[in-house]
Amino acid sequence: MPNGRRFTNRAPAFKAAKLSTAAFARDCVVRDLSATGARLTLISTADVPDRFDLTFGAARTKRACRVVWRTTVELGVQF
Repeated sequence: MPNGRRFTNRAPAFKAAKLSTAAFARDCVVRDLSATGARLTLISTADVPDRFDLTFGAARTKRACRVVWRTTVELGVQF
């Protein structure tokens, strides 16, 4: 596996995005991206659920995400 646990390499990115569920919405920044996942930066990850939809690319792209790791301000997600 490239990069230890990842199946694909991620490319650097700086894209505005939105996390959402039926009861939750939060803005974030996509910091790196691959076909299978991304690293997201937020003000705080404390109340972010483990599963959510990620919308970016002027709302043209929507991915169902599962959190695979988290820090206080970043999330690693798998699509």
